[in-house]
Amino acid sequence: MVTLTAERGPSGAAATTTYRRFLNRHVSWIPVFAAIAILLIMIAGAMAYFPNFQLPRILSSILLDNAYLLVLAVGMTFVILTGGIDLSVGAVMAFTGILCASLLSQGVPVAVAIPAMILIGAAIGLLIGVLVQFFDVQPFIASLIGMFLARGLAFVVSLESIKVDNEGILWLQSTRFSFAGW
Repeated sequence: MVTLTAERGPSGAAATTTYRRFLNRHVSWIPVFAAIAILLIMIAGAMAYFPNFQLPRILSSILLDNAYLLVLAVGMTFVILTGGIDLSVGAVMAFTGILCASLLSQGVPVAVAIPAMILIGAAIGLLIGVLVQFFDVQPFIASLIGMFLARGLAFVVSLESIKVDNEGILWLQSTRFSFAGW
């Protein structure tokens, strides 16, 4: 039986050892680098398919249209990093959104409706937190309860889309600040 071995010079062995040491110490960063690589591939694909994609106007419009998702993603990131889970986020957002639209269509001022929605969303989150912390309900079950609660309440408020034509909300929606083309 013959074994073939490749001889490495001193620099090749040191490079391999350094690489393995780096991977062993930073293995938790692999998902972060994978997400960044996927994002860059998606941006490159969008730029290849849509030539005007890299314009600041287009990119800032994408960020503005999806700002609420960014806020939710940051909050969910903290929940996931601490080893928790929250299934109710989307349903609570839908409930507070439809309730806010309903209140605004009934003539409630923006200065009252928006803080009320923030407080209602926080109250549902507090309810889920109390179930988990003080009643030892599993986070998956407690957030599932919160999700069904918020969905049910959203169905009670309205089953149809509500048009928001309040001047205050339209002003907030149309106001843009620009900085160097962004």
